[in-house]
Amino acid sequence: MAILSYLKMKILMALRNVAGKIMTLLIHLYSLLKPNKETYNFDVFECNPANLELSLFHFAKLCKKDPAHKGFTPINTFGIEDLPEDHRDVELVELIRAMSELTVRVAVTFTSCARPKRYLQRTKKTTSDTNNSKPTRTGTGRVERVDKFTKDEKINCPCVDCEKSSEPLQEWGEVWVLRAVHVVFNTLEAKHTICRVSFGEGKSEVVNIKGLRIDSKSDEGDTCWLVCITHDLALVDKLQKMKTKFDVLRWKVGKKYKNTSKLAFIVSHPHGCSKHVSIGEWFTRQERLGRGSRFNYTTPTCPGSSGASVYLLGCGMFFEHVHRGSDYANYSGAPWYELCKRKNKRI
Repeated sequence: MAILSYLKMKILMALRNVAGKIMTLLIHLYSLLKPNKETYNFDVFECNPANLELSLFHFAKLCKKDPAHKGFTPINTFGIEDLPEDHRDVELVELIRAMSELTVRVAVTFTSCARPKRYLQRTKKTTSDTNNSKPTRTGTGRVERVDKFTKDEKINCPCVDCEKSSEPLQEWGEVWVLRAVHVVFNTLEAKHTICRVSFGEGKSEVVNIKGLRIDSKSDEGDTCWLVCITHDLALVDKLQKMKTKFDVLRWKVGKKYKNTSKLAFIVSHPHGCSKHVSIGEWFTRQERLGRGSRFNYTTPTCPGSSGASVYLLGCGMFFEHVHRGSDYANYSGAPWYELCKRKNKRI
C-alpha cells in the first residue's frame, strides 16, 4: 500500500508539472498577442465611514471578477474536506487557520500625491448616504512580527496621541504587517491606515490598530512592512503567541511537502468583507524580483485580496509571497524575506 501511495503521488506531481508547463506556454503566447493589462486586486470606493461595513457588502454583490465567489470558503466553515483529496492533512488545516488568525483587513482613507499612476484606480461610489463620505482603499495583510515595550525600557509610544500628550504611554506594542506597496504606498498613507484584527469564528473579537509608518519596502517586488501601534498589551501577547504557533506549523508543513506539492492557498478579505480561504495551485515561477521570484497561480482572488499572503506549498519551509494582482493569471509580489535586507529604511 505504501508503494502504491508513493507511485500515485509521483504520477500526480508529474501531471501537475506538465499542466503547469502547458499553462505557462499558453500565457506566454497570449501575452505576445495581447497588450499587458495588469490589474491590482485592491478596492477603492467612496462611502460614509460610519457605514463602512454595509458599503463593503454592497460592492461585494456588484463584483465583476467572480460574482458568485464560488472559489472562496468562509474561514468559520473551512475544514479538511475543503482541501484536495491528496492534501487532506490535519496539520495543513491548522496552518491555514493559524494564518487566518494573523490576517488583517487594511483600510486606507488617504492617497499620497507621490503615488504612481499605475497604483491609481477608479473610485466606486455608493448610490446613497454620500454625506461625509471618504474614498477608502481596502486590501489584506498578515502580521509578521510583534514587539512589546514596557515601562522598564522607558521608551515613549510614538503614536500621534502620545506625541501630543504631556504624559506619553510607555507600555505599548508595534505590530508589523506584511502587505503590498500598492495598497499603502508610503508613511503619509500609513498614518491614515487602520488594520482590522479579528479572532475566532461567528461573532469574532475585533480590534482596530492604527498605522504609523512604512519601515521598508521593495517597489519592484510590491512588498512592504506597515508598522502599526497599539496600547492593548493583551492583544500584543495574543498576537505573539499566535505568531509562534504559526511559525511552528509553517516549518512542519513546509518540510513535509517540500518538492512534493504545488498547492497555493490564500486567506484574504475579498472586498474588505470577512476572511475567506481560497485554494489553487502555483504553476509558474519567474526569477525577476531581486532575491525573490514572481509566481503565477490559479488560487481565486477578488478586489480586496491585494497584500494577502500566498502560501506556496512544495517550494520550501517559508515560501510565502504577497498577492499582487492579475494580468493573464493571478500573480504574486516578492517574498517577505526580500524585506529583511531593507529593514529600518523608513519611507
